[in-house]
Amino acid sequence: MIVDDRAGEGLLTSTTVSAVYAYQWEVTRRFAIRFGIEGQYGQRSIDWQKLRFEDQIDPTQGFTKQTREPYAGDQVGFANFSTGMVAYTNSFYAGFAVHNLIEPNQSFYGSPEAIVPRRFTGHGGVVIPLDGRLQNAETTISPNVLFMLQNKFTQMNLGFYFNKGPLVTGLWFRQTFGEFNNADALIALVGFRKDKFKFGYTYDLTVSDARPAAPGSHEVSAGIDWCTKTPSRKYRKLSCPDF
Repeated sequence: MIVDDRAGEGLLTSTTVSAVYAYQWEVTRRFAIRFGIEGQYGQRSIDWQKLRFEDQIDPTQGFTKQTREPYAGDQVGFANFSTGMVAYTNSFYAGFAVHNLIEPNQSFYGSPEAIVPRRFTGHGGVVIPLDGRLQNAETTISPNVLFMLQNKFTQMNLGFYFNKGPLVTGLWFRQTFGEFNNADALIALVGFRKDKFKFGYTYDLTVSDARPAAPGSHEVSAGIDWCTKTPSRKYRKLSCPDF
């Protein structure tokens, strides 16, 4: 996976390259557990010339002075690792993950306190058939929950997917708790899934006080799934799960 993020009109650029390996343990004919680990290398860069500091301000002419703020390096690289597991059948799943295992330092100044704290995630969901068929249902609804904890920050996402044939729609609500308690966003999505191919679009509508500055965001995603081996007849139903 390759992710490139540019913030502040290109002032701050973050690029990460990562690879994920997963192993599936077929416990019974209808129950399996999948374990995964991710290795990542990232690089952040900053354009110091676009930064503005208080000591550059002239009372009558604006930003005309030279700053005395110390400049650090314009790039920093870091390694990172994550791991997790998920247990599932054809009708439910539950999992747990830990990101930033080694708490990498991303500081341009090399500050030992500027680490990325570990993030703990728990998630689960069920698939409820709506057309009366317990196996290979064409129409289903799938309630889901996701909870994340990182340092002082906590977040819960509650939502559902509605599937009818190759089409999927859904609606999610994102809420934070603790010291920074607030309702954050509504997330609507629509997608198409056919065999190994998936395509989706989501829109995040901000419902917190940050809405005037960040009214919403768009995301488009596409994916292809491969099976690493031909499933046996005994475990055919669990070889390529939809989760």
